[in-house]
Amino acid sequence: MTTVTDKSFKKALENLDNVRIMNKVCSRYRATIPYDEIERCKLIALWQAMEAFDPEGGRKFTSFLYNRIDWECKKQIYQINRVRSRHTFKQDINKVDANADYQVLDITELLNKVEPKYRVTIYQRFFDRMTMQEIADNNGYSRETARRYINKGLKEIKKCLLN
Repeated sequence: MTTVTDKSFKKALENLDNVRIMNKVCSRYRATIPYDEIERCKLIALWQAMEAFDPEGGRKFTSFLYNRIDWECKKQIYQINRVRSRHTFKQDINKVDANADYQVLDITELLNKVEPKYRVTIYQRFFDRMTMQEIADNNGYSRETARRYINKGLKEIKKCLLN
C-alpha cells in the first residue's frame, strides 16, 4: 500500500489519461448519479487506486483505475437506491386508508413460528437493516448461507399467512 501525498494526487488529477478514463467510466452513470456525486466518486476512486496500485503487478494504472471508478459508481447507485426504497416505503405507509378493512397481523407472532436461525437472520435483515455480509459476519457463516436462511424463513412466514 502506497502513501498518497497531495502533490502526487494533484499530479494524477492533471494526467490526461487518468481524466479520460474517469470521464469514460462516469459517462455511463450520468443519468443515474448526480453530477456532484460522480465527481466525488472520481476523487475517491483515484485516491484509492493510487494507494492500492502495485506497479509490479503487471497491470497498467489506467486499467486499475477503470475498475475502481466503476466499482465506486456502482456503490453510489446502491446507496441512492437504498435511500429511494426507504423513502418510498415511508410514503406507502402514510397512504394507508384508515377507513379500509385491514386484517392486522402481529409480525412478532409470525416470526415466533419460524425456526430460530431463520428468525434471527430475518430480524437482522429487515429490522436492523443489516446487509447480507454483515449478517454473515455477525453470525459466523457465509453470505450465501445468510441469503438462504432469509429466503427459507420468508417461505415459512408465507406458509403461515396462507394457512
